[in-house]
Amino acid sequence: MDFENRPKLIIPLSNLDKKVELLSKLFLGILWAITLVAFFNLPDIIPTHFNAKGEVDDYGSKLTLFILPVIATLLYLILTLINKYPHLFNYPTTITSQNAEQQYTFATKMLRYVKLAILLIFSVITLFTFLTSKGIANGLGWWFLPLCFCLLYLPIAVAIYFSVRKKAMKK
Repeated sequence: MDFENRPKLIIPLSNLDKKVELLSKLFLGILWAITLVAFFNLPDIIPTHFNAKGEVDDYGSKLTLFILPVIATLLYLILTLINKYPHLFNYPTTITSQNAEQQYTFATKMLRYVKLAILLIFSVITLFTFLTSKGIANGLGWWFLPLCFCLLYLPIAVAIYFSVRKKAMKK
């Protein structure tokens, strides 16, 4: 990869980008709020793992509630930081001065949506851990895994499609 020769651009945030960033911050806050409320209102032993069907298959200490918000916070910070350097990303097409802004825009949007999806997924897991511990829910449900796949892979697939489509249109 010839990263040094790629244009280094600052991609301005669109109104939608700003809303996605705000939603990400909101879900990070919600995740921490759910975690703290759950921690102080649950017994010492809680569900700690769900199988592919969304059923509880392991129990452990309620201290494990803090694993997801800590990981989410780290991912949030890392994804926010690396999104400032789109010229270092891996692209399915050659980056030139003519296509850099468009390619960088697609890539940064994709990372922004993936970040939001991760925060949403972690918030739902934490919420359903709380609800299951309280006897209000019975695990995550069968719908959770397909939802995760859609939330995580749809933005990636769309970004790759548009990136490759622009390359094919120029030929």
